[in-house]
Amino acid sequence: MNVFMHTTTEPCPICLEYYHNNEISREMVMPLPKYPPTLWTGEKCCSDCNSAQTLIRLQGLTHIMNRLAVGNERMTSHRLPLELNQQIGLTSHGVMKVSGEDDFDGHITWLNEVLPYD
Repeated sequence: MNVFMHTTTEPCPICLEYYHNNEISREMVMPLPKYPPTLWTGEKCCSDCNSAQTLIRLQGLTHIMNRLAVGNERMTSHRLPLELNQQIGLTSHGVMKVSGEDDFDGHITWLNEVLPYD
């Protein structure tokens, strides 16, 4: 299952806060799943923010540090062929959901609708 299956059109509130604080790039903002996980704060979040929380338990870094690592890997995985995408990095260790073949175009289309450039 890829990262964009079963998502809503609503952006993740954690991603939006990081984006509006200039802590993550626009492309790192992800949609909320239909049944979103929650952070330790009780806030609903996307699968990438949830992956960042998992990394906190494994590495002890802050959420934003881990969210940047997950976001950078997501941006890279959007651009890789699916067979490579599943074999490297956090997805290969089961920490992140894999990106599907058409996810990059779909993600950019979604971003343009919900978070247009200023």
